[in-house]
Amino acid sequence: MILDLDYSKLTPELQKIFIEAEKRKAFLNKKESEKFSDIREWIDAYTRFYQRQTGTTPVLTPIEFKCLKTLHLSIKSYVEFNNINSNALIMFEAILQNWKKLDTFQQNRMLIREMNTDLNKILSLLSVKNKPNETLKDFINS
Repeated sequence: MILDLDYSKLTPELQKIFIEAEKRKAFLNKKESEKFSDIREWIDAYTRFYQRQTGTTPVLTPIEFKCLKTLHLSIKSYVEFNNINSNALIMFEAILQNWKKLDTFQQNRMLIREMNTDLNKILSLLSVKNKPNETLKDFINS
């Protein structure tokens, strides 16, 4: 309940208003948790990658979270636009797994905000941009 009220003491109209408000609140809480769980997988993938590369845990600032959301949307639209048969998270993980194939300068740019800024260059360096019909399985194994 939004308020600790005994609804039976309210008029039917007020009962309906409070019940609808509770439904909206529950719906919004569910949507917010779904949105966070989607980003949570991206955070986990990035944290594993960063720990593999540096041996330390990344410090994720609010700017990094905002950039991660943007990176998520960018990769998602890239996957959809190029008809790649997979989802954006798998594409992100493929990029991270193939990080060693980038040039040294790009390999050192491991912060999320740097990845976000350099996404087109990263995709180009990993040759995904030039082979849009390549499956992610081929990309991961290349």
